[in-house]
Amino acid sequence: MYTLDQIMKSPKIHYPLTKLQCCPTSDGAAAAIVCSEEFVIKHGLQAQAVEIKGISLKTDFKSTFDKSSIALIGGDMSKAAADAVYAQSGFKP
Repeated sequence: MYTLDQIMKSPKIHYPLTKLQCCPTSDGAAAAIVCSEEFVIKHGLQAQAVEIKGISLKTDFKSTFDKSSIALIGGDMSKAAADAVYAQSGFKP
């Protein structure tokens, strides 16, 4: 566990991010239990339920290797995934 001070004082990677604010794009993880609305109601899980309005998974584009270090660490891929989720959910950033 790191303190906020340790995180903020770690070596700069690219403004404004420090080393301890970054991880390789392969180091992500998530888990979700996907079930029907009927199941949620039957088991009284409404207070814990989260409705997924969009989901997206992308991989590197050719531009990843043609542009900046931001592209190399997944900038274009992350933007494409976010744009897809915004379109699916109807959210306007």
